[in-house]
Amino acid sequence: MIVFAVGVGRGSEKRYIGKNIIVMDDMDLFVKHGILPQEEVLQYFKDKPPSYVEKVLQNTNVLFLTLEDVVRAEERIRETEGKKEEWEKKVEIVKDVTGKSTSKGELEDFVKCFNDRYKSLKKILKRRGELVGSMSISEIPDRNGREMKTIGIVKDIKKLSNGGKSVEIEDETASISIRCPEKRLAEHILLDSVIGVIGTKSRSGTLYANDILLPDVIVDRSPVRSDEQVLVVFTSDMHIGSKTFLRDKWKSFIGWINNEAEEVRYLVLAGDNVDGVGIYPNQEKDLEITNVYEQYEAFARELDDLRKDLTIIVAPGNHDAVRPAEPQPALSKEIGDMFPNNVISVGNPCFLKICKVPILMYHGRSMDDLIHTNLNFNHSKPIEMMVEMLKVRHLAPMYGRKTPIAPENKDYMVIDEVPDIFVTGHVHSFGVGRYRNTLLINGSTWQSQTSYQKMLGFEPNPANIAMVDLRNGNIATKSF
Repeated sequence: MIVFAVGVGRGSEKRYIGKNIIVMDDMDLFVKHGILPQEEVLQYFKDKPPSYVEKVLQNTNVLFLTLEDVVRAEERIRETEGKKEEWEKKVEIVKDVTGKSTSKGELEDFVKCFNDRYKSLKKILKRRGELVGSMSISEIPDRNGREMKTIGIVKDIKKLSNGGKSVEIEDETASISIRCPEKRLAEHILLDSVIGVIGTKSRSGTLYANDILLPDVIVDRSPVRSDEQVLVVFTSDMHIGSKTFLRDKWKSFIGWINNEAEEVRYLVLAGDNVDGVGIYPNQEKDLEITNVYEQYEAFARELDDLRKDLTIIVAPGNHDAVRPAEPQPALSKEIGDMFPNNVISVGNPCFLKICKVPILMYHGRSMDDLIHTNLNFNHSKPIEMMVEMLKVRHLAPMYGRKTPIAPENKDYMVIDEVPDIFVTGHVHSFGVGRYRNTLLINGSTWQSQTSYQKMLGFEPNPANIAMVDLRNGNIATKSF
């Protein structure tokens, strides 16, 4: 018979007295898992750290633990960690501001950022056959009856009485007024976006538009596919720390992905991982956890409950503890150190590749600005707003609205490479769609309606996930 004397001091060395009486400070690990270890097991563990013992116990499913059980558990651990490393190596971060920020918020920074935006999007526009032969604004001749082509960034928009618009654009050389008499020509023109114009110049110097061209996505684009079946789950907006966090539904999701969806290799979380503090008026009334670092500790515990061979990719959102201005860097090392080692923290936005498939992650705050355009968007139409971002090839085209922008030397919000999967969150809706061979996903939420959302008349659509097979682009959805 083995007698256990427990509790000399948590975290200190394990000590053994006599042949059958064992004093073991970390016996609570076995108690927690409901496991009774043989004496040989305790002898084997005596020089092992508690974290290692915990890992072995997580990989066993027995009541009486023998040394043979430990050996089998260690084999499972090696196999799992090998798989984890294999899948993590297949993640490539292509474009992310993390560690590259140069912004000081000075006027020169804004000039460089907008110049980079203009040049990047002009380059995309010039690939369009319709704009072959386009000229700078200063090169456009006076009225000669011929059609002119130019590219510029939208400086001002004014509505006309007939439903059309008067648009002022500029480039490095000059500015010009564009008259768009037809509503259809002008409805997708957004401030600070870059457009191509085809038209004729009047005596007054105005260019009358016959056509307005956006950077957009080519129609016959062929998506990239992985060489093997790789399943990725996309979701967002957990809001850990909120009283309205849907803990039971999240636990159901964990049970599903751990026990019924073991073929899933990646989990992508597109921001607002915690609820934060002071994000909106009187938020403290809605908080279950009022300290942001304690919120991240709780978030880390949820991540730790997920399978260890699952690669988890975490981006921040406007509720997370990073700078509010976009592009946002990844969560700090202080926060990241709380997470299990199968978590990859990235910035917002982040262009990455999983098994060579290009994926664009963006939390989606600029949807708050798109909602106030003349395009009749709302929180329940995230896919339509994502299509608009692809058309203008920019994640936050309108400067000076609700979305704060950090002026980096490079405009990280430009969609210079078209993704095969584009995922957002933020609006707490769930939606999937496709636009010219790009799969669009808005990642739902794990938070029920807050008092602030109720005041705004917004009803969320929570506890949904999208699962994509990177081998063929097929998508499945599931509610919890």
